[in-house]
Amino acid sequence: MNYKNAVVLAVCKRLIGWVLLITGMLSTLVSILKFLSLHIDNGSMAAAFLADPYKQLYIFVYGKTDFLSFFWNNSPVPDLGSLTSTNSLYFFAVYIMIFIGSAVKNSGAKLSSRLFKTGEQIEDQLMEDQIKGVTSRSRAEIRNTLSIPDYSIFRQLLWEIIPFVITSGLMFGFYKMFGF
Repeated sequence: MNYKNAVVLAVCKRLIGWVLLITGMLSTLVSILKFLSLHIDNGSMAAAFLADPYKQLYIFVYGKTDFLSFFWNNSPVPDLGSLTSTNSLYFFAVYIMIFIGSAVKNSGAKLSSRLFKTGEQIEDQLMEDQIKGVTSRSRAEIRNTLSIPDYSIFRQLLWEIIPFVITSGLMFGFYKMFGF
């Protein structure tokens, strides 16, 4: 692809990545808040003591975030008793969307960085040619003849899988340790 197409692709990747990342993070946060509000109180005195401030926080956050009503109504609540239930699978799909969005955003950022460096090299070449007095091609001609390689999200996804596995294991261990 040429320089102009690469610029458009880099911007699109960054925008799509941010949309996926923010949407996934908001939905996951709301899902975790809903999960904890349903499962934090098991009837004991200690659980009630710990659950009361959390439930007050939950009510406060729910009341103050009317603009997130779509997420409050549609975010899936995971069921740790049955990890293959529909809500659990939807929760994990939304959770994975965070890492995919991050990979797409990082891929666009790397492409933007490469394009910035390429633009500087084009400017340097044009200045050198002017100093030498050599008639050279115009900036637009150079940009049209360039072939810019695309950064695939799969290169970035490998670095996103490691945090996904670690945080998933920590969350599962936390929930099992506290008896959810």
